[in-house]
Amino acid sequence: MPGPGASTGRTPEGAGDTPSRGIRSLEAVTAALAVVLLGWLFTPCLRSGDAAAYVEEAMALRGGGPLLRPLHAGYVAALAAVSPAGPGADAAANALSAGLAAIALASARFTALSLGAGRVAALVPVWFLLGASPFLDSALFAEVYGPASSALLASAALGLSGRTWAVPVLAGWAVTVNPGAAAWIPTLSLLAARGGIRRSVTGALCVLPAAAVGALWVDGWLAGPRGALAAWDGDVGPVLSLQRAWRLGIEAAPATLPLLAMGGLAGPRGRAYALAWLPGFALTCSLVDRRGDVPAHLASLVLLAPLAGLGAEAVARAFAHRQRGTFPAAVGVAMLLAFQVGEGTSRHDRLRRRAARAAGACAALGELDQPPLPVGPWGAVRLCRHQAPGLPGGGGDRVANPHRVIVPPGRAPTAAEAREAAPRMYRPIRLSRDDVWMTTPGGVEPNKKPTGPAPEEDPDR
Repeated sequence: MPGPGASTGRTPEGAGDTPSRGIRSLEAVTAALAVVLLGWLFTPCLRSGDAAAYVEEAMALRGGGPLLRPLHAGYVAALAAVSPAGPGADAAANALSAGLAAIALASARFTALSLGAGRVAALVPVWFLLGASPFLDSALFAEVYGPASSALLASAALGLSGRTWAVPVLAGWAVTVNPGAAAWIPTLSLLAARGGIRRSVTGALCVLPAAAVGALWVDGWLAGPRGALAAWDGDVGPVLSLQRAWRLGIEAAPATLPLLAMGGLAGPRGRAYALAWLPGFALTCSLVDRRGDVPAHLASLVLLAPLAGLGAEAVARAFAHRQRGTFPAAVGVAMLLAFQVGEGTSRHDRLRRRAARAAGACAALGELDQPPLPVGPWGAVRLCRHQAPGLPGGGGDRVANPHRVIVPPGRAPTAAEAREAAPRMYRPIRLSRDDVWMTTPGGVEPNKKPTGPAPEEDPDR
């Protein structure tokens, strides 16, 4: 079977021809709408305690401090290079992830073209990713999994085009961002070069950056509670990992997931690409996806996205023998993509607004004369202290209120809770099932309704 980038004797649709004005207009509209969507969904605040830890370490690294998280050394170093000191660091971190997401969109289109998709069909992977809410969440909020997946897809795109030298550079950086990216080195080696020796050399070069980081920080990169070898301590096995991969696919592409399967069966190039993808997916299920809080299969979904273009072209080709059959098929695929983009962007916008409201609530707590002590899950407390440095333990020197603040993980106040609090952005504080406290301008006071306000529809739902 020929490789994904090998010649199949069939000239791709539109290859060597000057694209028509309609195709150029469609490409321009796609690029413009992609930029508009990424800009509209952008938010300057962080969403997780891990992201806050990355930003804080990057700022410390810029000031000459030590690297405390070598497990994600490539990502922390990139943040340190682009993030300014001060309040703009959070927005810059999210902007870095958004920029890499834009590169992933371009790489998905370039890969589809390399696999033989036409210029119009090659736009489908772009919209496929724009409608995948897991991709948007990891790409537009500062995290390690989105940038690593974007780098892997860019590596595959350049490798298919014959730029083998770029594969070790991008894949090596992805492994230093997230060690789980190493599972995709065999796949990238298969896509980038033909011949056992060239593939072996390409795979070895991909491992070199991670090996250098591991040699410099053995305790932090290989060992340690969250080191690369500690993944075996997780409770996710291969069977559960397959279920998690399926759930992520259904969540990301409820309407267009079959396009990936159709693209993997549509012609020699699609089959070769799908077969090259399988080793990375198998390694992810067996070795990487061991913890429940890690979206290990995000790279699996992102690297499959180019097959959506081949799948869309296969649908159009199947209807081509009918009179005027291609146009209804294209309209049907476009409607499914539009539905998926609308659903995915709406879900991410809900998360974005919740993150902004939670940041406002934490900042309001930090402005109190006697700020309470935040307690709760590690990530929620870390994020709250990052957004409100005046809270006890967050760098401030003010005296703590004797009451404690239980910070719920990832939850924003409902409309009723917001009206009950003063000012509106203050977060409710629940110490136990029947003991509810509310933050007020005078500090932390008991709520007059011990059982809390009546449930009301969440405005972000």
